[in-house]
Formats: sequence, structure tokens, C-alpha cells
Amino acid sequence: MRLHWREIQKKIRHWAAPVATTLMSGSALLAQAPVQFQPMAPAPNPGIIQASEQQHLDPYYSENYTYSLPTNGAPHGPIYPQDTETSRYAAFDVANMVGTHFGTVESVAFSSVNVATDETVDGIFGVPAANRVTNIAENNSPIPRDRFYMSYSHFANPISSHIRVDDPNDMDDDLLPIAATGTNAQFNHDQFMLGIEKAFFGDSMSLELRVPIIVQVDQSVPGVIDPTSTAFSMGRDDPNGNISINFKRVIGEWHGCYASALLTGGAGITFAASDTTHVSVGDAEFYVDNSAYHFNPFLAFVVSGKGRWFFQAFFEADFSTDDITVHVPGEGRVGYVDVPDYYNIDLGVGYWLTRHTERRFLRGVAPILEFHYGRQRQDSQGFAFIADGDETLTNAVFGSLYNRQDVYNFTSGIHTELTRWMNTRVAGVFPFRGDDHRQFDAALMVQVDIVR
Repeated sequence: MRLHWREIQKKIRHWAAPVATTLMSGSALLAQAPVQFQPMAPAPNPGIIQASEQQHLDPYYSENYTYSLPTNGAPHGPIYPQDTETSRYAAFDVANMVGTHFGTVESVAFSSVNVATDETVDGIFGVPAANRVTNIAENNSPIPRDRFYMSYSHFANPISSHIRVDDPNDMDDDLLPIAATGTNAQFNHDQFMLGIEKAFFGDSMSLELRVPIIVQVDQSVPGVIDPTSTAFSMGRDDPNGNISINFKRVIGEWHGCYASALLTGGAGITFAASDTTHVSVGDAEFYVDNSAYHFNPFLAFVVSGKGRWFFQAFFEADFSTDDITVHVPGEGRVGYVDVPDYYNIDLGVGYWLTRHTERRFLRGVAPILEFHYGRQRQDSQGFAFIADGDETLTNAVFGSLYNRQDVYNFTSGIHTELTRWMNTRVAGVFPFRGDDHRQFDAALMVQVDIVR
């Protein structure tokens, strides 16, 4: 046993001696002079193309930006220099969605008679929609951003009126009334919008404030017996529209070799700031009061290709918490209808015709195509009421011209990135369906954004 143990010790000493000598000599050399290591050249990566080849394949190529191109030739989106202050999601190179939604237009059908002169006034007119609720997708993006924007919307003929004034005492030989005047009017609706959006918590959330300024809709029809008098008139009391506050939160994001995607959720709240339409028929009058609040939850996502294309969508619900009421002076509220809820789907696609992120001016131009669908969830309601003055007796029915609307609109426009901090969109909106399912004949949208 003892002899066997001595043989093991000899073998250990025979193996350890050279190793100890090498370590001691290496330590002595390191103590005498520092050793300068030369980095090894990186092995070539077969999946990356050199800059000379990338310049010919990548439309986004610029020496000011550092990013690589896969060998299959699919270009990456622009990546801004490290010293440039930009959004966390700047790699999603997309334009804002234009959007469009006008909302419900209520109508009033009436018949009135002046007891002193027997002059009659009858017709139907739309209540001016200064309370238009803008959907979340209008001049918006699923990406939280720091921006200030101005928008102009022109809607052609969303409001109409058909008024007839008649004097039955003016007869000809056939004993038929001939002194009558009628007006068939179509009114445009113009709205200016100011908004500001602020991102926070690492650009993963944002708050947006929208304040509209509305061009008023007014109409006045003179009487037949006394043309200096007013047989019918309507108009809003002030030009302010609804104020909206929207909250946006990034739910998740995904980045792949050929595209990146971002999912966002949030909600908006709309407060009625202008809510009264004043109507006069002779000396009888009444007021239409729309002071409903709206709650708008939504989901949105954007997909940005590594080339030049992008796609985005909004899915929104519009729930109202109040109703539209009619007030008659001296009688108070004479009736009301619930504001119908809406579901909106907004889909948009764009493609950069030209993109030069290294330029100071005119950095990119992209055409935009959008499809918008809005569905009214409940049937429209109505009620009859009486508005009497000292000389005029009026019977009226308040409600919607159509029981329920399914609205299909198509938007086509151009997005232009003028500078790193400013972009614009000009678009036209065209309804698909006929009179029963359209809110206007056409629309023009102009939007200007100042972004971080």
C-alpha cells in the first residue's frame, strides 16, 4: 500500500512541475512591461452588405446613418443619428391617418300658421352639427408623439333645409294660392381644429387635447305678406365645438427582419362646449340642446415595412352618456332622444414615393389611401311637440331622417414631410353609398403637424 501511494506522488510532481514553471515565468514578464493586445479583425458576416453595395440597393442609404442591409435586398427604415433628439418609435416611419367622420344629423319637420294673417310656413331642416364628434383616427397615429397640429375640414352639403312660405289669402281667378316662396338650401360645414399631444413615460403614453373652432350655419327666410319680417330662422348661439381629451398607451411592439409592428390602446372623452341651436318660426321659438358627453375607447396598430410601405388601423367605439333635448320658452323640456352609439373602423395604407432623411427640406412624399366604416348601433328616435307664440302656432316632429346609417367613406391624399419638424396632409373624402347612408357629399381635409 505504501509503495503504491509513493508511485502516485511521483506522477503528480512530474505533471505539476512544468505547469508551475510556466505560470511563474509568465507572471515575471507581465510585471516587467505591459503587453499591448491587438484586436483581431472581425470575421466577415455573410448576412451584411458593405456600404458600396448598400448604396445601390437601399433607397434610404446615407453616410449620416448607420444601419445594415440584409443580403436579400430588403431595405431597412431610417435610423436617426444618436445625437438627434427624436421619438422612441421614430423607426416606425409612417404618416398620420387623415380620418373622417361627421356624426349624426338630426332633423325637424314642422308646420306653422300665423293666426292673424293665415300665412303658413312648413318644411324640414337639419340641425347644424356643430357638435360633431371627431373620431380618434382623425389626424392621428397609433404612435404616441410630441406634436402641435392644426386641421381644417370642409364638408360639402351635410345639412339641408326645405322651407315653404305661403299666403292663402292671395288668390287668382281659379281661387288658388299663388303668393308662395320656397327655399331648398344646402349648407357646407367648416371646422378648424387646434390640438396638442404630449408623450411621457418614455414615449409609451400620451395625452391629446383637441379644441375645434366652427364656422356657424345660419339661415333666414323672409315672410310673404311682410318681406321685412322673418318667417323662419335657425342658427347656433356660439361657434365653439366639442373639446376632446384622448389618452393613448402602447400595449406591445414587435420588430422583425422585414417589418415592425406596434399595438396601442386608449380612450377619449368629449365634452360639449357648443350645444344649442335656436329656431324661430314667426314669433314662436324653440331650442335644440345637444350637451351629450362621449366616451371613445379604441385599439390601434401600425405595421411599418423595412422598405417604403406602412399600414395602420383604428377600431373605435363611440358611447354617448346623455341625450338631445328640445326646449320651448315658458314650457321647459318638451322631449328628448338618445344620442346613438357608433362603431368606427378606419384602415389606412401608404407608400413613400421618395424618402431622403438626410435632407433638411422636402424629406419625403407618400400617397395615402384610407377606408372608413361607421355603423350606428341603435335605431334613431323621434317625438312630436308644439311650440306656440302669441301669433304663431307650430306643430313639429324632431328626429332623424333615416332610421339607421351604415357609412362607408374613402379617403385619398398626399402626406409630405417638409422638414424634420413639420409635415402636412391634403386629402379628399368621398362617400360610397347613397343618400340614406351618407353624411355629406364630399369633404376636403388639410392638416399641418409640428412634431418632435
